[in-house]
Amino acid sequence: LGSSLEAAALSGIAMANQIADFLQSGGTRPDEFAVGLQNEFQQIQGQDIGQFPGLETQKQVNHVTV
Repeated sequence: LGSSLEAAALSGIAMANQIADFLQSGGTRPDEFAVGLQNEFQQIQGQDIGQFPGLETQKQVNHVTV
């Protein structure tokens, strides 16, 4: 769980740094900051977000304890 939270925090910091660099550049080099923006958005599944190792849903916990 700790490593997942750490990875999420580092990802957020990296994104904030990227945004800050873009704003400081005055938007003069948008292609440099357009990483991944050429692709259409893809719908993701529930397991792709908000899931951390070691956390189980209440349904899974109930199933195991029964």
